[in-house]
Amino acid sequence: MQSQSSNSIQRELGIGEVVAQTFSLFRRNYFHYLTIFLVFEAIIGIFTAVINYYVILPTLSPLTTQQFFNSLLSFYAATFLRLALAELVSLVFATLATAVAVKICSEVIENRPPSLTGALRVTFSRLLSLWGVSIVTGIIIALGLIAVIVPGIIFAIMYSLVIPALLIERVGVTASMTRSRQLVSQRWGKTFLLFLVIAIIMLVPGLIVTAITSLVGNAPLHDFLDSLISAFYAPIMPISLTLYYYSNRARLNTPPPSYYPYGPPQPYSQQGPAIAPPPQGTQAAYCMHCGHRIMSPGPFCPNCGGKLS
Repeated sequence: MQSQSSNSIQRELGIGEVVAQTFSLFRRNYFHYLTIFLVFEAIIGIFTAVINYYVILPTLSPLTTQQFFNSLLSFYAATFLRLALAELVSLVFATLATAVAVKICSEVIENRPPSLTGALRVTFSRLLSLWGVSIVTGIIIALGLIAVIVPGIIFAIMYSLVIPALLIERVGVTASMTRSRQLVSQRWGKTFLLFLVIAIIMLVPGLIVTAITSLVGNAPLHDFLDSLISAFYAPIMPISLTLYYYSNRARLNTPPPSYYPYGPPQPYSQQGPAIAPPPQGTQAAYCMHCGHRIMSPGPFCPNCGGKLS
């Protein structure tokens, strides 16, 4: 993990700046994003086509009242099964595509050369946590939407940055949820407006793709093409999420909690001279950034979070 000084975003970005930089990053590393989304969207398309092929929606029978209600129940059951299986496929593969895109974007923002294989390696190392946080937040948001809709929107805003927090700060499920809530605090309206703008931007090509693929008579082929073509614009959302994560981190003007492996910092003037000597046979070291005495070896200063070497 690098120190915060390597981050190219040093201040809070406006909505227009986030959108503009999203498309700039998208163009600069288009091959990386397109490759990963083509692969995962193709897998999603294949599974969706198979699901819709085998889970057939029954026609509603108008013969008798009893037959109509029986066919209606079968229709709802088949529809629910389709949706449940589609959400499961999306959870497994769309979450992976999003996480890889977030990691690639993070590498660019941190002024490091992006690596597709490196991003895949990091993503798969956090696989269970990614699925876990997606399931937990997905259930919370779904329950909120079912309840009164508005709570679902609030929860969606609150946990919009869980994947960037989990990957970039290398924290667990609950810590990433807490961190996301902290990052969007006092920016609820801005967060909602930003993602509304991004959703509208993505809606336009989505409608065009749907109109084109609807001309395909074969339903499974239509589902596959729909998923495959969406790979050309789907990376826009995870890129904007990552930019917004760094923007809010710069607004708070503090390194992430994982930068403090030995506890929160204390002002240098309050550290006092009464510091226990280092273990016998070791040499005392001091942080070059804040002058804090380092008692335990590590890559970062426990006081200011600065990189020690």
